[in-house]
Amino acid sequence: MAKRVEVRLRKKLRRYIQRGHPWVFDQGVQIDGKLKPGQLVHVADEKGAFALAFVDPDSPIRLRILDLRLQVEIDGKWIRERARRAGQRRKHDPSLRETDALRLIHGEGDGMPGLVLDSYAGQAIALFDGAAAEALWGAHVEDIRTGLQSAGHTVHGISARRVGRERVWIGKQPPKSSRIREGRAVMDVDLRTGQKTGLFLDQRENRRLVGERSAGLRVLNLFGYTGGFSLAAALGGATRTTTVDIAPQAIEAAKHNFELSGLKADDHEFVAADCFEFLDEAVKAGRRFDLVICDPPSFASSEKALKNGLRAYRRINAQAMRVVQPGGVFCSASCSSHVTDDHLLEVLADASSDVRRELVVCEARGAASDHPIRPGFPEGRYLSFFLCRMD
Repeated sequence: MAKRVEVRLRKKLRRYIQRGHPWVFDQGVQIDGKLKPGQLVHVADEKGAFALAFVDPDSPIRLRILDLRLQVEIDGKWIRERARRAGQRRKHDPSLRETDALRLIHGEGDGMPGLVLDSYAGQAIALFDGAAAEALWGAHVEDIRTGLQSAGHTVHGISARRVGRERVWIGKQPPKSSRIREGRAVMDVDLRTGQKTGLFLDQRENRRLVGERSAGLRVLNLFGYTGGFSLAAALGGATRTTTVDIAPQAIEAAKHNFELSGLKADDHEFVAADCFEFLDEAVKAGRRFDLVICDPPSFASSEKALKNGLRAYRRINAQAMRVVQPGGVFCSASCSSHVTDDHLLEVLADASSDVRRELVVCEARGAASDHPIRPGFPEGRYLSFFLCRMD
């Protein structure tokens, strides 16, 4: 084993790292400028070295912890075992039996920081969070695949890219789309240009919850993307769903997914429009819905953006509340790790006060179970979802 460079912490972080926090930020460690992205180092404090990490010298997250054993080899065997363990967790999860679209590796939650891998009917998409993650995990794509297959998952191929708006594929592009099932819903997922890796897998259980609550109701799905919540509602017996998204191509995909799932798209409403503008018009027209889902994109992508982001969440939630029928259901979500459950509860309190409507929270949810969280890493809990009743 080659001798590893030792990096010294500037802050007292040993306890947090040993309890499972996988990140060390730039202010917490001094990094030699000669260290390369993905290079393995020993993490040390005044008591000595105690953890093994890889370096990302150009990221605010300077170190990502891999192991608390100093002398372990981060080689193909180690990576295959980590991937196998991640895959095994999913194999024993009964909530995943009715879908073939799932997250097989959830980065820090599965002890593989900086790596996400989602599978759509066996076609996998890997995301590397930065150059360092790409350097480490990108060299072991086949080991990752072998580890997942040893846990019983079919992985036809893995296409990889970095996290970011630009879709630059590392190696072979994935197929344009993959047809998946989620309960009774059937969807074609855009693997090349779709949001995230193609589908919001983290909302799976919340879609199921909406489906269970939708029989006989008129449902409005704001920021509906390709219609996941709308499909769940319609298959759950909603009399009519209205799907609103600013992207016309997403609305067309939603119609297509309804037809794939045995539903007549003409029996439902699909609107390509800005959700703020749609709600303004709906309020003026006196429209009301029995169940409303408000699942906007992240309005707070950083701590610096939090204050303005919370204002935007308050505004959209207040407008959405105005179209909820008295006694109806209101579902509110946030997908930003900077917006905690407490933040979103404050937003709901303020928004309901703004519209002078009484609101009570009936259920509090997070991401689906294939998005595991380590207790020592609260930042990993990024998705908040509240199902509420409004009088």
